[in-house]
Amino acid sequence: MKNQKKIELLDCIFIVVGSMIGSGIFIIPSLIAAKIPNPIIVILIWILAGIITILGAINYSELASMFSGKGGQYLYLKETYGKLIGFLFVWSSFFIIQAGTIAAVAIAMAKYIGTFFPIISEQNTIINFGININTAQIIAILSIIALTIINIIGLKWGTIVQNIFTISKVLVILILVLS
Repeated sequence: MKNQKKIELLDCIFIVVGSMIGSGIFIIPSLIAAKIPNPIIVILIWILAGIITILGAINYSELASMFSGKGGQYLYLKETYGKLIGFLFVWSSFFIIQAGTIAAVAIAMAKYIGTFFPIISEQNTIINFGININTAQIIAILSIIALTIINIIGLKWGTIVQNIFTISKVLVILILVLS
């Protein structure tokens, strides 16, 4: 096990915190508030979503205590429904769920950047050949490429960027809560 790449405990904590917070906290509230004009109902929806999330977390902790081994959701599905279902879950997660999530977060990030730099906008079409490509999409694509390159370069740079993103998310939430 010589020359094995490692990440430190703090890096692991940042990975877990970053994945638990997610980017949805910065995207979803404005979408819900735009559809539901009553702020009390918006808050009640968030409370209900929190309760559902806690119930989901309790279920996952129960599953983790029932199954020994590595693999998370794959392991739970494989042991419960068989290898085929586990296999289908992993591949659909890789090609559909995660890819869609990455694209959605990249577009949301480009929209946020567009509030500071108006040239980055879904209305600013720069290529039109049957499919319109706008500046927000270009920024989203470039951000995905950049993060992919960072992760290819190595574990060290990937964890540094992950830590920066996690610290940024936590700081923004703290600023919002404290203000």
